[in-house]
Amino acid sequence: NNNNNNNNNLSNNNNKQLRNAQVICCTCMGAVLGASTIINKVNYMLVDEATQCTEAAILVPIALASTSILKSVVLIGDHCQLPPTVLSTLATRHCASDIPLFTRLRLQSNVAPLLLNTQYRMHPAISMFVSDLFYGGLLIDGVHPHQRRPLLGFPWPRAEFPVAFVPIRCSNNNGEQTDEQTNSKYNTAEAHAAVDVVEMLLEGGQCTVHDIAIVTPYIAQVRLIRRLLRRLNYDTVEHITNQDAVSVNNIEVSSTDGFQGREKEAVIFSAVRSNAHGNIGFTSDWRRVNVSFTRARRALIVIGDDVTLRRGDAGTWSPWLAWADAHGVNMDKPGVMRGRYDPEQLRRVRGVQENILRDYTLKAVSVLNSTAANQVHSTDGDDGIGIGIGPPLISIEDDIANMANADGHWDDSSDDDADNDEEDGEGVSSSYNESSRNTSVADLSAAVDAWDL
Repeated sequence: NNNNNNNNNLSNNNNKQLRNAQVICCTCMGAVLGASTIINKVNYMLVDEATQCTEAAILVPIALASTSILKSVVLIGDHCQLPPTVLSTLATRHCASDIPLFTRLRLQSNVAPLLLNTQYRMHPAISMFVSDLFYGGLLIDGVHPHQRRPLLGFPWPRAEFPVAFVPIRCSNNNGEQTDEQTNSKYNTAEAHAAVDVVEMLLEGGQCTVHDIAIVTPYIAQVRLIRRLLRRLNYDTVEHITNQDAVSVNNIEVSSTDGFQGREKEAVIFSAVRSNAHGNIGFTSDWRRVNVSFTRARRALIVIGDDVTLRRGDAGTWSPWLAWADAHGVNMDKPGVMRGRYDPEQLRRVRGVQENILRDYTLKAVSVLNSTAANQVHSTDGDDGIGIGIGPPLISIEDDIANMANADGHWDDSSDDDADNDEEDGEGVSSSYNESSRNTSVADLSAAVDAWDL
C-alpha cells in the first residue's frame, strides 16, 4: 500500500510539473502516456528526425492534440537520409510504410519546405562531396577549417584535409565473406584496417575512445570489429591512460542505420563488399552513403575495395572515388591529384538525388493506390477470404516468418540491417593471417602536403 501511495504521489507530482511546463519533450509513441495532461494542450508541435518516423507514428501525437488549440505542426528531418526501418514486406509493398510523412509532404504537397542549408558539424572538406551530389551544392559551411583541424596520428594524404580513402583489395577478388548463421557479410581485412586506424588516432593524443566511431552497413562486420577491438594491445598505444584503456572497448561500432542522427570527431567507415562481380547490395543506397559520410566532425576515413565499389555503383560510389582521386585523398597515391571531378557535370548527367527520391516516392504511392483500387471486397470464398482482382495479401504471421531464414535467424543477406543494436554473438569467423591483408594502414606512406584547403 505504501508503495502504491508513493507511486501515486510521484505520478501526481510529475503530472503537475508537466502541466506547468512550457516545453515538453517526448517520443511520438510516448505522447500517448501524457495525452490527457499534455498533448491536447500544446500550441506548437515539433517532430525532430521526422524522416525516421513512419507516417503512423507521427500521426499519434497529431491525432491526440486538440484541433482547437494546436496552431501548427513542424516536421524537421532530412529526406536525403535513411527512411524508417520497416521489416514487413506487407507494409512496404501494400502500404508504402517506408515512406515517411515528411517525404510525402516534401515531394507531393503544396506545403512549402524551408531548407536549413548551413551545416555546423563537418570540416568543409567532409561536407564538400555530399553537398555537391546529395544537396545540389546548396550546403553552406558554418564552420571554418581551422575550427575542425584534422586529428593527429593518422597519416593524412593531404595536410589540413581530413578525408582519406584506404583501398583494401584482395588478391582472390573475394574479400567479403558470409556469416553462416545470419547470412550477413563481413570483411576481415577491412576490420583489421579499421582497428589499425583506431590505434593511430588514439596514439595521436587528440581524441579519446568516446570521440571515435566505426560505422559499417553489416551487422556481421560490427560483431567482428568489436571482437578485434577487445584484443587490441593497449601497451602499443602510448597516449592512452590506464583508465582510458579499460574503456577502449566502448569505442562505438555501429551499423549505418543505427548511427543516423549521431556524430563523432572521427568516423571510420568500412564498406565490406569486395567481389569480382561488383555486387555491393544496399551499400549502393545513396541515402545510406549520405548518412555514413556526414557523421564526422574532424576525420572521415573510408575503407573499401575501390574496384568493387566503382563497378557496383555508378551513381554514388564511382563519383565519390573520382572525387577522392581528384582531391588526392586516395591512400594508394597519397597527395597525388589525378583525374577530373566536375560536380556541375555530375549533376547534369546524374541529376540531383532528390529527383531520384521523388520518382521512387511517386512510383510507390502509385502502386499503393493501384493496390487499394484493385482490392475488391466481393463474395467470400470457402476459406472466408475475400476474393478480389488485386495481388493477394499474405498473412501477418507468414510475413513475419519470411523475415527469418530456415534456422530462425534474422537475415540481412538481402541487406536488411534491422538488428543493428544486437549484441556481439558467435558465428563470425575471425580467422586472419597477414597474407590476406594486402594493404596495411600502418604501412601507408606519410602524408603529403599537396596544398592546403
